[in-house]
Amino acid sequence: MSDFLVLEQQLVEHLAGQVEFQGRPVDVKSGRQVPRDNATAEPILRVPALLVTYDGYRVLEAAKRQVRIGQGYSVTAVLANLRDGERLGAREDASILLDDVIGMVHGWVPPYQSGRAFKPLALTDPAYPPQYGVRNAYFPLSFTTERSLTGAQPGVTS
Repeated sequence: MSDFLVLEQQLVEHLAGQVEFQGRPVDVKSGRQVPRDNATAEPILRVPALLVTYDGYRVLEAAKRQVRIGQGYSVTAVLANLRDGERLGAREDASILLDDVIGMVHGWVPPYQSGRAFKPLALTDPAYPPQYGVRNAYFPLSFTTERSLTGAQPGVTS
């Protein structure tokens, strides 16, 4: 069975337990694992945290049954919005985490599974700018990869 979004969980597993901040492990979650606060619409996370989310795909090449696509994923550093009453603290804290994430993800080749071969992930333009919520600040990094998919064979039904 194919999982079009398999890389989201693979990124979570790749980063989990590997990234620390001020001597303690950083919580790493998939966007589909995180509940939202009804009042603020912010994710409910133990910060600092990394939030991995799928950013969509684009077709790079298509021919008959084969298609080559680029898939995008964001790894967002989530930190307490204020440190000592200033937003500057969140930016400084995020900088440390973002450096670690770039070092672990840029150039990483996800494991080959069930016919899914990915190209190495590459840092790309961000999907969205940093955001400052009521409780947390969000600093995204965006990565892309490529993979090939095969469509159904004509005349074959399941």
